[in-house]
Amino acid sequence: MDVDCRLFNPSRGTFHPKVTLVRRDGEAFAMVGSANITAGLVRNVEADVVVGGSLALDVEERVRSWWESPEAKTWEHPGGQVQDVISVELWALLRAALRPESVVHTVSSRKPNRIAQLNRAGLWVETERSRRLGREPELVEPWMLDVAWAALVADGELSNTRLLNDLRVHRSSFVCAVLSELPGVEVASRRPIRLVLDTAVSRTNPVWPGVAADLDGGYDVGDS
Repeated sequence: MDVDCRLFNPSRGTFHPKVTLVRRDGEAFAMVGSANITAGLVRNVEADVVVGGSLALDVEERVRSWWESPEAKTWEHPGGQVQDVISVELWALLRAALRPESVVHTVSSRKPNRIAQLNRAGLWVETERSRRLGREPELVEPWMLDVAWAALVADGELSNTRLLNDLRVHRSSFVCAVLSELPGVEVASRRPIRLVLDTAVSRTNPVWPGVAADLDGGYDVGDS
């Protein structure tokens, strides 16, 4: 993707606003607020204001001054692949609930899925069919797990339909099965799949004090 990126960290204080500028059919629009383009869009409560007309032009002028400031530095990708990892909070819960060789059954059909490997780079899973065909374990990527967990925490419930159709997680049945293994998560319905989260149970689980510590200490990607 051919885009330019600049870092603006002025000496008088860190640049913190989130501003999106759009030009369409000769008109300008600006969205200014707190939202980051992360899983927080699903999980957090964010506030943004959309303005148009002369106000949008004023915002555009201000943003241009930041972009062209002598304190703004051009950023270049350092090269190599940036690895996606499971969030610290979710990883602490997963590694307490699952181990290599753990078997997780899908919520509706109760089909077994064997966890071949798990670390912060994702979960590698085998089904009976893939083992029978001699296929390698398939990676369930971190973003799928994080988006599902964020939605469940935000809403207190999560359906397989929403996960597949709205959040575009194509391994939705397996992801729901994994989340159902976590403390405080209960299966409210098997067909269709619907999970509910009792935060009072999950937050009093012995794992949670470790979550707070890990938020400060962090993990290695290979930690399992």
